[in-house]
Amino acid sequence: AGSSGGQVKLLDETLTELRAFDLGKIFPQANGRSVKALSLNKDGRKVMVSTKGGEIYEFTNPPLGAGGGAGDEELEPADVNSGPLATGHSSDQLWGLAAHPIKEEYATVGDDKKVNLWDLASHQLVRSLNVGDFGRACGYSPNGHLLAVGMGGVRNGGSAAGYEDPGKGGGGGG
Repeated sequence: AGSSGGQVKLLDETLTELRAFDLGKIFPQANGRSVKALSLNKDGRKVMVSTKGGEIYEFTNPPLGAGGGAGDEELEPADVNSGPLATGHSSDQLWGLAAHPIKEEYATVGDDKKVNLWDLASHQLVRSLNVGDFGRACGYSPNGHLLAVGMGGVRNGGSAAGYEDPGKGGGGGG
């Protein structure tokens, strides 16, 4: 779960909070800390988070009690890439983020009506597809062979699937 205040909470299957992270402490350089989407890697040891500012960050999720010392010491989460993994999905908002369950890649979707696939090692865009409508969410199947994309909605109060400014009227279907 994410928040507009830059908090990320990890919950178990009964929705009990296991841990909370403050993006401001992990990424003090972040332009925007309002969380738009997040994704855990397959073993739950890394978290990717996208912000309203279009930045994508990746941080570690150390196991509870992994500090190695006496008692309940915990390791602190760490920035994996020394800054944003990627900056700006497009000139529009990024809404969805999904880590591939096997490959070192992730997918993003947003108001630019594109699905983008990114390489984690090079931090480069490797493939892009125009899907014809605003992307709002995405997620891989457990084996990584399928990517589901949720689409629709409006941008800046305009019409569905339209790029027009509010009040200018015009286009898209719905």
